[in-house]
Amino acid sequence: MTIRRQHVFLTKGETMTFGSLFAGIGGFDMGFENAGMKCLWQVENNPYSIRVLARHWPDVLRHDDVHTFQPMIGTCHFITPDVICG
Repeated sequence: MTIRRQHVFLTKGETMTFGSLFAGIGGFDMGFENAGMKCLWQVENNPYSIRVLARHWPDVLRHDDVHTFQPMIGTCHFITPDVICG
């Protein structure tokens, strides 16, 4: 397995963005947003978790099936998998 490192350089005033796989109730998402980043999309299939996500991130694109989700490569700086709840 090859791990590729990619350096991200932001322009002044640009906000780092992320996508969230297996988002759960958004614990990682909230932490990253508290650090000044912005969530662009979330993938979660648990109905209760989806309601929590919708309440806290009403304007974020959500998808309920990781198998059919087509990530928008290049639209966010990184993807976070919340594997703690999985």
